[in-house]
Amino acid sequence: MLPGENIGIYVSGQYQFYRVPFVEAIPSSRQMTQNLGVVGANASSGGGTPTQITVTDVPDGYFGHFRWMPIDDAEIELFESLSVGRYATLGTRGRVNVQTGLVDPTWASTTIGVFGAQRSAFMLAWNIAAIGLTQSRIKFWGYKYTLVPFAPSWNIILHRIAFAQPTGDLTASMTPEQKKQLADFRATLVPAEGFTAA
Repeated sequence: MLPGENIGIYVSGQYQFYRVPFVEAIPSSRQMTQNLGVVGANASSGGGTPTQITVTDVPDGYFGHFRWMPIDDAEIELFESLSVGRYATLGTRGRVNVQTGLVDPTWASTTIGVFGAQRSAFMLAWNIAAIGLTQSRIKFWGYKYTLVPFAPSWNIILHRIAFAQPTGDLTASMTPEQKKQLADFRATLVPAEGFTAA
């Protein structure tokens, strides 16, 4: 994503479209690391309650696009709220551990989106070893996008296009110039589903 490009963010069952005038890199660093705390042998952090990830929170009007990796030997489970787990199949939920990087060297499978204030991710650390962990740190890195929203009428049209739904009733009154802008419109579509206020 580069400055001047468009982004469609999937939140609460629909795409919301924005122009991105500015992109800021957020490097991997000590400041972008969150510790989920002590994890006993064969136990989970926080007494089984997921911890709010605050280091990735961004203000309203911004979108945080992050990847993450555990530093310590814990399995990390991602939640979109206190109770809705991610990486789910029909019968189980996947977890990320330090070995994930062996099959996914760029950690692309850990990519998450955090959309504005009060829309944090939540995580739970699991220790499957017989010896307790004194800490369960997770390191984050990525980008923060400044967002300028499109007009609500354009958002409706663009959402329909994203889902290959008819737009004739909405585009009939457009000028030829507006129709050309619509035909030339391109956007990167990203999910932020679930990362909403708990």
